[in-house]
This record gives sequence, C-alpha cells and structure tokens, in this order.
Amino acid sequence: MDTLWIFGGAVCAGLLAGFLGLGGGVLIVPALALFGDISMKQAAGISLTASIATSMASSTVFIKKHLCDLDLGLKLALTATAGGLSGGILSTYVSNAHLAFIFAAFILYSGISLAFKKDHDLPPVETYARHKLALFLFVAYIAGLLSGLLGVGGGIIFVPLMFLGLKFPIQRATGTSAFVVGLTATGGAVIYFLRGELDNTLDIVPAVVMGMIAGGKLGGILGVKTKSRIVRLVFAGLLFFMCYRMVKLGMAG
Repeated sequence: MDTLWIFGGAVCAGLLAGFLGLGGGVLIVPALALFGDISMKQAAGISLTASIATSMASSTVFIKKHLCDLDLGLKLALTATAGGLSGGILSTYVSNAHLAFIFAAFILYSGISLAFKKDHDLPPVETYARHKLALFLFVAYIAGLLSGLLGVGGGIIFVPLMFLGLKFPIQRATGTSAFVVGLTATGGAVIYFLRGELDNTLDIVPAVVMGMIAGGKLGGILGVKTKSRIVRLVFAGLLFFMCYRMVKLGMAG
C-alpha cells in the first residue's frame, strides 16, 4: 500500500476522529486490514498508537475552548486504561477471523448510534451524577477493553455515555472524549509493542500517526464550530460499508 495513500487515509480518519471525539480506529483498522495487506492485530496496534497522537492534537483545541472536563476525563481514563491493558492481553487469544467478526458487530453498532442519535443542546452542568460514577467507571473499563482488543479509542462509547448519561452538551462530551481516548489507547498500544506485533509495520506507523495528527487537529477545530449531524450520517454510511467488508474478510478466514 502506497505511503501517500496511507497518509491521506489517516488524515481523513483523524479529521473525523477529532470532529467526533473518537480515536479513529473505526476507520483505520478496517482500512489497513482490507487494503494494507496486514493482519487485524497489526492494524489494531497501529491504530492504538495513532489514536494517542490524534487525541493529543484534537483535545488541545477543546481544552482551550473550555469544552473538556479534565476531572471526569482523568477518572474515566484511569479505569479505561486498565481495560485497555486487559483488551491488549485478551487479543492474544482471539483469532484474526474472529476479531474481524467482533469488529464488524462493533462498527455496526457505531454506525447505528451515530445515524440515529439526535442533535440537541443541553445546558452545561457543573457537576456530574456522582451516585452513578461507579456505573460510569465500569462502562469506561468495558470501553477500554474494547479499545485494547479492537484497536479503537473507545470514544464511540464515551460520547454517548457523557451526552446521554451525564447530560453533557454534545461538544463538551466530544471534547472530554477526545482527551480520554488517547490515555485509553496507551495501555493497549504498550501490549502490542511488547508482543512485537508492530515489528514488521514500522514503515507504516509514521505515515498513519502524522496523518492522524494533521487530521485530528483540523477535526478538533471544526468540532468546536460545526454541528455534526451531516458528518455523522456520512460517517455512519461509511461504517455500514466497512461492516459489510469486514464480515466478508472474516468469512474468508
């Protein structure tokens, strides 16, 4: 796969990731696995590494605009990072074919949630429901586990969690998620590096990381200024297509 194409695809993934507060893995993982001639596990490891860079690029924009709850973000990130480590270890025991099916189900859920989630602004909240914090931390652990297992940043769970469960305005939920996903991805990325999954892909990693940094920065800027309805619908359509392709990949073994 040509490096220029990899960089261009990473910019697009980073832009959408920064805009929606995601890690970008929902695009990068299937794209690398389908068109990059590498395994699902290698694609997941590359995605986690790039997600760290994307998070740093996009979350700084939200933080400057005071659209990121650092206190809650750190609590969720600590729990999710433990989940990321668990997912990275668990991925050792899951075959590439099974991983493709799991990922297909995951991005199908992501596409549906993005397509049908309503746009509406809620008044800012100064505190979150602390009596529900234990439940949210458990959900954060599951998000982290999926992050480490599938190579995604977990933002597709964090954004609805904060938007629906904590009554955050959508931009504040997006900004906080953008901060959390980078820390979440770190745990899983470390496991993939230690296992040597990325030893044969080091020529691809810089192009993916640099592309997602550039896209993530631009996506963060757009995310604080633009309503996301149209972009989410386009993104959802792309996820449905990727789901179809990943099912075919899994059936091919």
